[in-house]
Amino acid sequence: MLYHNNQSVIRSIKNDSFGINFVINTTCNQRCTYCHPNYYKGPWPGIIPETYINFFKNLCADNPIIQAMPQRKITITGGEPSFYKGVEDVIKCLKSLNFLVAMNTNLGNNMDFWERVSDDMDVLYPSFHPRYANIERFEQIINIFLRKNKFVELHILMDPQHWDAAIAASNHFFHHEKITVNHKGVLDINNLKKHFINEYTPEQLAFIQANPSNKRFAVETDRIEVEWMNGDKTKYDAQEILSNNYHNFNRIFCNAGKNALNIKESGSVHGACCGERYFGNLYETPDLRIKLRERPVQCIKKACPHIFDMKIEKSYTI
Repeated sequence: MLYHNNQSVIRSIKNDSFGINFVINTTCNQRCTYCHPNYYKGPWPGIIPETYINFFKNLCADNPIIQAMPQRKITITGGEPSFYKGVEDVIKCLKSLNFLVAMNTNLGNNMDFWERVSDDMDVLYPSFHPRYANIERFEQIINIFLRKNKFVELHILMDPQHWDAAIAASNHFFHHEKITVNHKGVLDINNLKKHFINEYTPEQLAFIQANPSNKRFAVETDRIEVEWMNGDKTKYDAQEILSNNYHNFNRIFCNAGKNALNIKESGSVHGACCGERYFGNLYETPDLRIKLRERPVQCIKKACPHIFDMKIEKSYTI
């Protein structure tokens, strides 16, 4: 593959969906060493569900382009989003607005909760943190969603301090015919350009790079396509991009704020997780209304900081 001005081997990422990454809270029942402390610092600033519900209704009313797009997807994350009081009301609102609703979760809530929300959720992204997680419990909750024909993409955190437990989870789930399973390497949050933390052995790194994903795709991921510099086009695979360090999109034109938004736990609304294109703050302005941008923005980052940002449509030419 050819490189573009010593940048990424990727020419463009095609994604005609509208996406929102929604950090609903900062309360979590786990304290993973590789997770930024901001994501388990507690219930601040305490934005009420009605504020979020009104924002989403106004967002769709003020930006009819959203409903005109082939797909609308929102991923609720945290903290542990299942612990946010009112999350079920927010999910029901989003479904009424024709969003595909997904959740990043460690499955910390009880079985009754997952039974209830599984009717209105479309995609489950369980994260298996081997220091805390239990294989049998994960399988029980995943099966709730599979029985209702929901899409499940399991992320196994390949924690070098709990490597054997991570491998045990991989052996149990990786060959499941109905689950997309990703081996997620632990990133160095202080140096994304460097990528993975130093604690991995050469053998562990080789395992992650050789087995990033079992590459089972469902409809919700089929809309995203990667065009490489040599002209090849493939389905989007975040773990392949990360494992091979292809996430440098410096100078690319990105649709952050045009067909993507990021809502932070503080209430701040940006066009992407990297902080590009600030729209306002829901904590400071509970009745915030915004208009999406009409043109892409050129990236100036050394590395794309978040999987959500990597999925946003982007190209080196407008």
